[in-house]
Amino acid sequence: NYEVVHHTDFLFDLVRQGKIKPEREVSATVAYHDSCYLGRYNEVYDAPRQILESIPGVTVVEPEMTRDRGMCCGAGGAYSVLQPDMSQQVRERKLASINRVQPEVVASANPGCSMHLSAAGVKTEHPMVLVDRALAANSSTT
Repeated sequence: NYEVVHHTDFLFDLVRQGKIKPEREVSATVAYHDSCYLGRYNEVYDAPRQILESIPGVTVVEPEMTRDRGMCCGAGGAYSVLQPDMSQQVRERKLASINRVQPEVVASANPGCSMHLSAAGVKTEHPMVLVDRALAANSSTT
């Protein structure tokens, strides 16, 4: 018998138990993107944010449409392949919404969303790093 949990729930449980303790300071303002399936379908909202907040120096900011009101990135369900023009429009609206809170990093637990958002080539007023592993791999996000 196994309990299936998302990796963000698993990792946050380890952080909460003190088995993982982020020590390297990462001075960054981070917006977390709630992907459709993890967020709205599985109701996993807090663990990813709590993991980010456990990293010294990280400040999590919330775009207006997050959690159960989260906006799709435009890539799910092969939408970017089947409807590329509409997918691009959704992606641009999502990035504009994120850009309003001026994060330095956009984090996502969904690799499809990370790839789709980072491939946008959209010019924004505020520079952002659009990756799901920026904080783990690099202490400098600028």
